[in-house]
Formats: sequence, structure tokens, C-alpha cells
Amino acid sequence: MVPSSLSEVALNVQYKDAISVVVVSGGKTTNPLWVSNISNEDFKASVQSALRANGYTSTSGKYTLEVVMLSVKQPLVGTALTVTTQVAYTLKTVDGSTVFQRTITAPYTAKFSDSLLAVERLRLANEGSARENIRKFIEALSEN
Repeated sequence: MVPSSLSEVALNVQYKDAISVVVVSGGKTTNPLWVSNISNEDFKASVQSALRANGYTSTSGKYTLEVVMLSVKQPLVGTALTVTTQVAYTLKTVDGSTVFQRTITAPYTAKFSDSLLAVERLRLANEGSARENIRKFIEALSEN
């Protein structure tokens, strides 16, 4: 779920090597007998990887990031499956002051040609939407 094409995004020096804690909530663990979901642990790992790859992480930074997955809209059936994630990102100083707050909505469509199996297409759509959401967050953070 980590976006790969962020090399063109400029680093915001205000947050360079400054984000130390990432807290994620609102995700759901996938039940192997039901539909694919996005877990807090997987989304957190992806956000942390994206932050690290773009020079924003630190072990003792002055900012903490709170991430809340507000919704993951999934289709019940279809040949092309579009999943839309809505995620709230809040960056705070260690004393609790909010310095950045954004809610990002990101759709992603997995086509029939991506996989013949609907379960696999839904997983791909989930991952694609999460990846796109994180990409938009990193871009917004860079522009802030």
C-alpha cells in the first residue's frame, strides 16, 4: 500500500525528520471468510514507510500524526471494483497543538483484467485506494 511515485514531491523542511509517532484507528481486520479490509496495522506500516521514504520520520520528532480511517466504501459486486477510502490526518506538536489537518478521499478501481477472481480484485482495489490516499496525504503535507 506504499505509494511508489513520490520522487517528484518536494520535501517540506518544516516536517523534515520531525514526525515520530503515528497512531492509526478506524481500520478493520480482514476476515478470510468474508470481504477484504484494511487493518490499522497494515495502514500504519504503509503510512510510516511513505513518511520514511520522503524524509519525514524521526525517533524523537516534535510532531505526532494521528490517522483515522473514516470510511472504506466497497462495492458488493461488479467486474470493475472501485473502493473509496476517506481518511483524516492530523499532525500535532508534542504539546497537542494541531499544525496540519486534512481529510482525504481517494478512489481506486481494480479492473476485471487485473484478476479474474472478485475477491482478489477487491483486495487490489483496497490496496490501490489506500496507496492513493497516502500519496495524496504526502503531497498535501509537502505543500503545507
